[in-house]
Amino acid sequence: MYAEAQLRKVEGWEEVVTITNAKENGEWSQFAKDCGVEATPTLVAYSDGEVIAKMTGSQDMDREFWLLTVSKHRS
Repeated sequence: MYAEAQLRKVEGWEEVVTITNAKENGEWSQFAKDCGVEATPTLVAYSDGEVIAKMTGSQDMDREFWLLTVSKHRS
């Protein structure tokens, strides 16, 4: 919840980030399994359909983190 709340404060985040549910009916979704998600929140970065980075835990996903991430990857 913290990471998502901080993300939503950043203008243009929708162009860069897609939020998905890692669990469906208490079970890991196929997407989460495919990405190797073992805890929430987990940020997964893709390039050309491949996972290129993964970050677990919200402690570093503050507003400044999201500002830098969104500004770096916005078109």
